[in-house]
Amino acid sequence: MSDLHHLHIWSLDGEHHVATVHVVSQFESKAEYLELKESVSNALQEFELSHTTIEIELTSEECRDAD
Repeated sequence: MSDLHHLHIWSLDGEHHVATVHVVSQFESKAEYLELKESVSNALQEFELSHTTIEIELTSEECRDAD
């Protein structure tokens, strides 16, 4: 992973928490892509989130949510 941005964490009702994040990286193979997804998932696991949305962007790609 080379960068992350657009990280938002909030609570729906004080008990169920949600997160979104954009992760920037470059991949040489499908295995590297899957490894990154698992790594992010493992990093978020300790927070016991009810729902997560992880958008993966290539390093050559411009963020669609950029100002």
